[in-house]
Amino acid sequence: MSNRAVSLWSGGKDSHLAFIKAREQGYSVELLLSFFEEVSRQSMSHRMPLGLLRDQARLVDAPLQEAFVTREGYEGRLRSILKSLVQHGITHVVAGDIYLQEHRDWLECVCGESRVVPVFPLWGMPVEDVFEEQSRFQSLIVSVDERMLSADRLGKLVDAEFRRALEAKGLDICGEKGEYHTLVLQSPAMRGSLHLSRWKLQRHDTYVGLDVLEWSCVPTVKQQQEVLL
Repeated sequence: MSNRAVSLWSGGKDSHLAFIKAREQGYSVELLLSFFEEVSRQSMSHRMPLGLLRDQARLVDAPLQEAFVTREGYEGRLRSILKSLVQHGITHVVAGDIYLQEHRDWLECVCGESRVVPVFPLWGMPVEDVFEEQSRFQSLIVSVDERMLSADRLGKLVDAEFRRALEAKGLDICGEKGEYHTLVLQSPAMRGSLHLSRWKLQRHDTYVGLDVLEWSCVPTVKQQQEVLL
């Protein structure tokens, strides 16, 4: 069976680690798939601007397929895209779920109808191990559920102190239940890093997050040298 895959991509640490581990497991991840809200043109859940995820995808060196949807139309659009990708030879979908069975069941149902095989590289891993592997990243906190976390966490990195604060509150350290969302600024898979320079706050339902206005991409030293040559 072919191992050509598309990776569901939020720009956050879980989708990022799933992408890396899927490649390590032998999948040819050829495409990143991100969903954006039709009106705001921000990414679903994380609410990052379209241009920012485009730049991140370039640093990962993978094409980004963009889909613009309403929340009500998300599932139907996903089904349609997967069926189209299957016709172009894609056989697998990579997802960053860790343990939420309800979401896995839903995605398996959607994939089953589209005849594409879901892959869950992080599934069943202890959250402590997932967090440890993600410590190789620079992951910025871009959204928090104010019912659980304070907005003063926004714009700060996921680190050991943040983990201790989550544990003290009895929260999931990986944010699997939506406690917080992240944007990966730098990782071993990226050929450079992202730097956010200006943002304002935005609120949506119970969440408060960063409305990113300005950012830049900084290539690795190796890339800079190649440009000079």
